[in-house]
Amino acid sequence: DKKSPAATSSPLLPKRLPNQPLHVSLASSPPLPTHPSQTEPSAVPVPFRTAFLISLISGTLSGSISSFVCAPLDIVKTRLQVQGSISPASSPQPGLGGIAGMMRQIVKREGPKGLFRGLAPTLATVPTFWGFYFPMYERFKVHYKDA
Repeated sequence: DKKSPAATSSPLLPKRLPNQPLHVSLASSPPLPTHPSQTEPSAVPVPFRTAFLISLISGTLSGSISSFVCAPLDIVKTRLQVQGSISPASSPQPGLGGIAGMMRQIVKREGPKGLFRGLAPTLATVPTFWGFYFPMYERFKVHYKDA
């Protein structure tokens, strides 16, 4: 007695007869794993205003720190692009090979402050963006979690 492949049952697929369409219900599927903080009984819900302020401050601080740390690399990258070379082999001016050479040149000509030129406009925009991005992300994540 040979069974057709369509009539065989599998623990993952519902039973069905040959020539019948397969219907799968997502309602019977197991729930997706959640983050431990969502299932711990000791987790205390944070009020919206507090969560918003924490996200706002965190985003603003992270944007400020990343802007400050990355400013020298942004300056060097921009100058190398304007100069027309990123690789040391094609450098039109001797001694300006790559990132380290450009950094040395900037510090030599303009001092350490030269590595942070243009930081003020960056600090006026980037932290503001991240300061609002994080709270909005958290709010939409909660709002659309069931969508």
